Amino acid sequence: MDEDEVFRLLEGHTSTLPEVFEPVDSLFDSMACPECGGEVEKVVDEKQPFLEHQLTPNFRARCLRCGCLSTAEGVVVQRGELKLGANPLEGLSPVDPRNDLSGLLPDRTHGST
Repeated sequence: MDEDEVFRLLEGHTSTLPEVFEPVDSLFDSMACPECGGEVEKVVDEKQPFLEHQLTPNFRARCLRCGCLSTAEGVVVQRGELKLGANPLEGLSPVDPRNDLSGLLPDRTHGST
């Protein structure tokens, strides 16, 4: 079948693929790496690219910072390593020494028990 014939046969039909992929894309766009909190990219699982019950490929999230691979549910299936030059503390809030942490730490002022 040539390309023109394919387009002629599809004429008048609406694609449903955007509706299928939109929730998947939104999920991965909102994810962060469960290991280091870094940004992730959506990749197809090389070992099992498709599952019987899914219309979309079997996607995984690969961290752009540490390289780990995780499921959409945040389960790490392959650990990564921080790349050279990456700051593991990037994006973390600094501890403010003015915060009162006394209730969180054991009281050591009257000797140890």
